[in-house]
Amino acid sequence: MKKVKILVAALVVLSLNSCSEFLSETPDNRTQLDSPEKISELLVNAYVGRTYMGFTESMTDNFADSRRLDVTELGNSKYFRFEDNELIEFDSPAWYWETCYSAIAHSNQALEAIDKLGNPASLSAQRGEALMTRAYSHFMLVNIFSQAYDPNTAEFELGVPYVKEVETNLIVNYKRKTIQEVYDLIEADILEGVNLVDDKKYKKKGFHFTRAAAKAMAVRFYSAKADWDKVLEYSTDLGDAPGKLRDVNALIAAGLGIPEFAQRWAAANEDNNLLIVAGNSVVDQTIGIGRFGITDQVKDLLVDKKGNPFGKAWAERFVQFTRSGTYVPNKFYAYFVFEGSNTTSGTPYVATVALSNDEMYLSRIEATIMKGDLDKAAKMIAHFSKDKTAGFVPSDLNRVTKAKILSLVPNADEYEPFFALDTDQRKFFKYVAEVRRAAFVGEGARWFDIKRFNLEVRHRLLIENEEIVLGKKDNRKAIQVPAQVAQYGVVPNPR
Repeated sequence: MKKVKILVAALVVLSLNSCSEFLSETPDNRTQLDSPEKISELLVNAYVGRTYMGFTESMTDNFADSRRLDVTELGNSKYFRFEDNELIEFDSPAWYWETCYSAIAHSNQALEAIDKLGNPASLSAQRGEALMTRAYSHFMLVNIFSQAYDPNTAEFELGVPYVKEVETNLIVNYKRKTIQEVYDLIEADILEGVNLVDDKKYKKKGFHFTRAAAKAMAVRFYSAKADWDKVLEYSTDLGDAPGKLRDVNALIAAGLGIPEFAQRWAAANEDNNLLIVAGNSVVDQTIGIGRFGITDQVKDLLVDKKGNPFGKAWAERFVQFTRSGTYVPNKFYAYFVFEGSNTTSGTPYVATVALSNDEMYLSRIEATIMKGDLDKAAKMIAHFSKDKTAGFVPSDLNRVTKAKILSLVPNADEYEPFFALDTDQRKFFKYVAEVRRAAFVGEGARWFDIKRFNLEVRHRLLIENEEIVLGKKDNRKAIQVPAQVAQYGVVPNPR
């Protein structure tokens, strides 16, 4: 099992070498970041290199009890029971915390190098990329290890350490800022970075913050803040009826095998995918291999035609684990990098979609709902759903109206975001959340909706005849920070 090398809030990586190597060398022996090419090479490591779906998805209503005691696993069980997991292992909170701060350290090192070179226009694209990667990492950290953003409480609730400087000491005591402070700093990075990134600088655009990916990140941020004017502004290029959304029907019609389908799902050249990250992960297994996972009942609920705007089943692709009887969405393919030509040991990597047109478009629909144009929102929902519905025909589009959507949501009182909604808007928000739940199953999106809408989650342990409830404003919705960093000044979340 991998060990955490540096038990501080920020895993500091100050150059292309490791931190410990960096600190032990004389300055003349260190990699000199004195050219656009070297800074761009450094920024390859400024992207979060691990996944969070394995633990966030387990805590949602997408997971249920398969009754299979023979495949009970500690991490899988702890997440399902809403318990803190202090293990340092694949796809754990500790691993995700570490990789985010490692990515931030690379972003900061690039920014410092650019400043030392006088911040020339020739390095504007690299500066933009460094700012966007720093914003992305901090945004994911604060939304996982803190409560959801609420302007009424953000000024005093615990956020995360926001690291902006290159640290030269091996051990540093970092303090948690408030959620509001973290959000303000994220916004400053986004506002500067989104206008600096340059698509022409990248040979493999899907793995970098292009202008489209930067705008998608801005949309994600402003959706969390419920700044709907900004959501509409940054999603303007996508439009109200975009052509570059995920076409699940086309993928299924291609007759791809299980590995090929997953590879296509997270391919950089898929029109829907705006940013791909390759994580050191086994999420293709951990998300469904234990006792608790996507059971037959949950899978049927997710593809049920009752929730589809056309009254037809959602076109989803699942793979069943024979060992546990649970399912995993066919979205994750593990690449194995061997340590050498004559060895069977190595490291698994899974490519995941970090930012997409689908996510941005659903946020644009929410902003349209908030503007009060529910007729337009209904048409947009139909447009989003058509290529994700089994047996869709063009004439189905005429069947989706405001009245139709409202009829599919008898009650939405349980949805209680911090922003005000009238009855019809609340029903539309619930419907969009359920559409997102089906479209992004396995990708962690449901957890963030549970937090921002203050939803309750009930997990039934069928063998023990026990029910565990995660309350609307439960402290456990802020996942506990790694135990190892608490001794270095990072205050644990309340329990």
